[in-house]
Amino acid sequence: MTPQPLLSVERLGVAFQTRSGYLSAVRDIDLTINSDEAVALVGESGSGKSATALAILGLLGTTARVQGEVFLNGINVVGASARQLRSIRAARVGIVFQDPQASLNPVMTIEAQLVETLRAHLDITRARAKQRALELLELAELTDPNSRLRSYPHELSGGMRQRVMLAIALACTPDLLIADEPTTALDVTVQAQILDTLDRMRRDLGMALLVITHDLGVANRLCDRIAVMYAGRIVEEGATRHVLDHPTHPYTRALLEGQPQLADLGRRLRSIKGSPPVLGEAQGESCSFAPRCASATEDCHDDEPELRKLGRQLVACFHPGVPA
Repeated sequence: MTPQPLLSVERLGVAFQTRSGYLSAVRDIDLTINSDEAVALVGESGSGKSATALAILGLLGTTARVQGEVFLNGINVVGASARQLRSIRAARVGIVFQDPQASLNPVMTIEAQLVETLRAHLDITRARAKQRALELLELAELTDPNSRLRSYPHELSGGMRQRVMLAIALACTPDLLIADEPTTALDVTVQAQILDTLDRMRRDLGMALLVITHDLGVANRLCDRIAVMYAGRIVEEGATRHVLDHPTHPYTRALLEGQPQLADLGRRLRSIKGSPPVLGEAQGESCSFAPRCASATEDCHDDEPELRKLGRQLVACFHPGVPA
């Protein structure tokens, strides 16, 4: 009997209310994550990655309309009550946002913020919560954790603040950790350290991981599977190494070609011609990537390709590359 996935997203759609009506940001997303798996959602800004993550957590505002189903350990998040959502976020799923400075309370010490989180969701004394706060900072590999507990967020570097966010997200030992652009605005050395810490913590704690990123290098370093998003849809999905070695969708190939290489030193970086479509523009009537695709034909402008099996991965393209 096949074990049930930890996370199962089925036909997820997200639309935001505007003056001109609802505009679709995420369309027909199907995604599963097993309990010991790391999966990346990759794409340009505006592709719908973060909206998908926030819909999974039930964190979208009142202007958002969510359709489809999101099962976390068999519980449907879509349509759950506020009380159920708080319980799910506390015990089953944690999130690390891309800007720790904006996520941390500037007038509370690190200890106070960790203790508040722990006591809000766990039945423990203040003394035990303080002890656990120290343990969490040590787990996140923050230097001199005793001293950092008494610090305020502005007294820490960007990398230190991100480690604090990791500690808070793991306070209740969730089954799933969502990391939304976890290395944004950090220098390269600190990025590598944060990614190593994140990978070690996931494996040590036996968690599943969903990484939201525009950086294929981050996905390659952390994740078992990769789902490439464009204009609110998944256009290619498969094992990370196989997708990166044998991309079948023109958008995936374009993203890889735009990655800087040592051999390109002194040359102009490659970019994808054109711009992503405007939110809600002509969705479902044609391939969203067709205006930017050198391989587009009349079919691509007349209809939208379905996500289908091709070799060892899934691809939504009328003229995909040849799979290995």
